[in-house]
Amino acid sequence: MFRHVALWKFDDDSDPGRDRECAITIKAGLEELAYEVHGIVTVDVHIDPARTPTGNADLFLEAEFENRDAYRIFLDHPRRRAVLALLAERAEERLCMDFEEEDVELL
Repeated sequence: MFRHVALWKFDDDSDPGRDRECAITIKAGLEELAYEVHGIVTVDVHIDPARTPTGNADLFLEAEFENRDAYRIFLDHPRRRAVLALLAERAEERLCMDFEEEDVELL
């Protein structure tokens, strides 16, 4: 399995109502990719409803893929590119981590 995790923080000066609407649109767009890209196992998007000053992120994505090839297809998908355009308008910061799960034998 291959995993992709991303977090976005919206601009602190932006309108909270507009940010929420944008986050809902982004969530729907990313989650719909699970039905359009062969090899996506799960796509979970969570919106931070509080938007507190101590919050580290406003939007969270965790996606699981059958393999790295499915992830590459996801990266190039037109719907994902459209979502990224929305995020570029609203997000001031992004953190991301991609990794393959390995079978590790514990002692």
